[in-house]
Amino acid sequence: MTEALNAAEAVSDTDEEAIANAIVLLGDAISYTKQAIALVEELDIVYHRYQDLIVANDVESEEPGYNTLLGEVDAALEDVKFESNEQVQDFIDRLHNGWAFYVEFPVLETSSEAEPGDITPAIYNAGFVDPILNENNANGWDVTMQGGKSAPGYNTFEFYNNDNFRISQTINGLAEGYYRIRVQAFYRPGMNKDFVPKYTADPAYGRNVVLFGQTESKDYKVAIKNILQREDEDGVLETDPIGVGELGKDEVAVSYNDVPEFYIPNSMYAFSAYAEDLGAYWNERDVFVAVGESLTVGLRKEVHIADDWCIFDNFRLYYLGKSEPTGIGCIEETKLPSDSASNVWYNLAGQRVSKVVKGLYIVNGRKVLVR
Repeated sequence: MTEALNAAEAVSDTDEEAIANAIVLLGDAISYTKQAIALVEELDIVYHRYQDLIVANDVESEEPGYNTLLGEVDAALEDVKFESNEQVQDFIDRLHNGWAFYVEFPVLETSSEAEPGDITPAIYNAGFVDPILNENNANGWDVTMQGGKSAPGYNTFEFYNNDNFRISQTINGLAEGYYRIRVQAFYRPGMNKDFVPKYTADPAYGRNVVLFGQTESKDYKVAIKNILQREDEDGVLETDPIGVGELGKDEVAVSYNDVPEFYIPNSMYAFSAYAEDLGAYWNERDVFVAVGESLTVGLRKEVHIADDWCIFDNFRLYYLGKSEPTGIGCIEETKLPSDSASNVWYNLAGQRVSKVVKGLYIVNGRKVLVR
């Protein structure tokens, strides 16, 4: 701006070309200054956002790079002194891209599959209650859908009767290694009166929503549980747990095959209660993130069934270290294969099987869950 003003002052009143050049310089300087003001305002918002997240999530990290960065940004904002707009943008990018590593730094050396390091604060608004605003929403998430509706409620989020949907969030700056993505969620493929008979005939029916973790090199995914798979974290389906069956119209009693009658949610309120009180509907998928890769986590649906419903809460992210995990989160799920005879299938005892039914198998060195 100073250079443009000096050039304007030095222009002769009769030098039309110089006047025109000075006007261009002044216009460029004004645009640059407006951009500078906007960038500094954005930097101030981003800086205080991460400072607030550190407090809200009780994050304690000695990661030197990010702590130094926070100090540099604080000093620059205090003095309102920046070398260029490029420097301000660099501060913004580094604050965003360094956050996840800052969160996971304390657990890098101690994490394993047996002792996962909880780095959930790397996901903004993982529980759909904005940690800064303390409001139930999907802030921080990218949400797209066609048809139907979506809505927050009771500290959860839902999609209903959509042609398709996708909700996701990209995390940058993670260390190389294996990660476990978890979420409490279910999918109901249609109304209960239509869905339950179809599920009874075919347990693979309506596996349309997947929990996914995408890197630049691979799309990891697993179909989430349907509404009938209400087991708690220990895989136990309590048919009459305390409190369940007392929520009136918010619940529905169902029964199929040889399973005794039990209740399932019929509202956002009921799902919230089942998730919190019973620890029900947990889903998980393990992923590998290579050096320099980002990780996009979320849920998506690409097939529509009339009146279908997906509801979820409590995304979680864990660092498992650099050794390949062996738990359920790394198991691929599949329908009963029609070409099972073309592969050699083994049970978990290492015995070759001639007939594939529902259960866990080893196929081509991979664990496969047949539902």
